[in-house]
Amino acid sequence: MSRSNIQGFLRLIAVFAAMLALPVSATVVELKIQPNNLIATAEFKAGKPTMPAVVLVHGFLQTRDSPTLKHLTDDLNLNGYTTLSPTLTLGVSKRTQSLGCEAIHTHTAQSDSKETEGWISFLSAKGYKQIVLIGHSNASTQILMYLSGKPAISVKKAILLSMVDDDFRAMTDKRNEFINIAHQKIDAGDHSLYPYKTYFCSKYASTAEGYLSYFDSSRTITLKRLQSSKKPVDIILGGTDDSMGKDWPNILKNAGNPVTIIKDGNHFFDNMAEFDLLETVSKSINILKTGK
Repeated sequence: MSRSNIQGFLRLIAVFAAMLALPVSATVVELKIQPNNLIATAEFKAGKPTMPAVVLVHGFLQTRDSPTLKHLTDDLNLNGYTTLSPTLTLGVSKRTQSLGCEAIHTHTAQSDSKETEGWISFLSAKGYKQIVLIGHSNASTQILMYLSGKPAISVKKAILLSMVDDDFRAMTDKRNEFINIAHQKIDAGDHSLYPYKTYFCSKYASTAEGYLSYFDSSRTITLKRLQSSKKPVDIILGGTDDSMGKDWPNILKNAGNPVTIIKDGNHFFDNMAEFDLLETVSKSINILKTGK
C-alpha cells in the first residue's frame, strides 16, 4: 500500500471515529428573500458551541448537495463545527435541483450575494459570533461582493475554493463577444432573454443584466475585490484544475493572498483530494482559535 493510500485510510478511520463520537442532526431551515418573497432553504447542523460556524455556498447553478461542498459540510460538522449550507434560490422558491442551462435565468450574482448575507444574519441572530464563509467556484465572486461591502462583525474570514479565473474562461467561450451583445441590449433598454454562451453552458438563457453580473469580470476585477475585502481571505486551488490558467495561482500569491495548492486536486477536489481539502480548510479555520 502506497504512502498516500495509507494516509487516506487513516483519515477515513478518523472520520468514522468522529461519526461515532458526535451524533449529527440536520435541520432544513427557511428564509424569506425580499423583494420577491422567495423562500430559500439551507441545511443547518449544530456543532460545538465553542467552535466557529461555517456557511458553505455552492457553485454556479448547483445546490447544497453538490459533492464538493456536501462532503466538506459533513466532514466539518463531524469535526465539531456548526454548518449552514444554503441552496441559493436563483429565482425559484425552495429549489432542490440544479438549474439547467436551458432554464430561464433572471437571477444575478448580486441577488446571490444578498441571499448569502441573509443567511449570515440568520446565524448572527442565533448568537454565533464567529462565522467563516466558504465558497466554491463562482460562489467566490458573490462572497467577495459581500466582503467588499459592509460584512457583519460576526464574519471573521472567508475561504475560497477553486477561485474562478475569468480571463482564462473568457478565452474558451468567446466571452467578449457576448459581453458586447449584453451591453448593447442594456443600452437599448432590451431586458429580453438571450442565448448567451458560458464556460458551463452552450446556451444560457438570461437577461443582459443577469449575464453580465456573473460573467462581465476579469482577473483585474477579482484582484481589486480581494484588495477591498474587509475580512481575511484564504484561497485553495487544485493543482490539476484545468479551468484556470497555469499562472493564476502565482498571480493570486503575488497579490498578497494566502494560497494553498492541493497537488492532486481538480476543480471539485474529487477522490483523495477531498481529505487534503478538509485538512487545509480545518487549519484555516483553526487560526481563529489560536490567533496565529
